[in-house]
Amino acid sequence: MAIKLRAVKETLNSYGKIAYNEGNCSSSIIRLKKEVLNEFPDLRKKGMHFRYNLMLCRSFDELEKYITKLKKEKEAIPFILFIEKEDEAK
Repeated sequence: MAIKLRAVKETLNSYGKIAYNEGNCSSSIIRLKKEVLNEFPDLRKKGMHFRYNLMLCRSFDELEKYITKLKKEKEAIPFILFIEKEDEAK
């Protein structure tokens, strides 16, 4: 079973960009900003490996059920990631 990382401070709202890098055989790369890394100091430790679990709930009801389960089990607080289309003019 994976060890869940926990944030060390209050709610954090950070904006960033998703990059496409065909050379890495990856369809997208999400780089975590410094303020996010500061919340999870273990991510900076060399030699440690991490993975992620990306979950897309198809309805708010499904999301509520999952959050209720997390609260009961005292699991780590999940990230909320919104993917937004950026204006072409920027």
